[in-house]
Amino acid sequence: MKIQETEGLGELSYDDARAVEQALIEGYGLENLLDMRNEIAHNNPIYDEAKERGKEILRAIGFFDQ
Repeated sequence: MKIQETEGLGELSYDDARAVEQALIEGYGLENLLDMRNEIAHNNPIYDEAKERGKEILRAIGFFDQ
């Protein structure tokens, strides 16, 4: 399997990349991932804010409509 960059996500900070990954996990689940764990633990104080930031980034590039 070849990993390809998603247009618009190539210059993310580490924290934004984690937020996007968590938003994708929330939207699509873990079963299709090689690393089957949440990027940000549900009990982490930044969880909700990070998840929303990830969704915001994905909406900005037209990936998420939620």
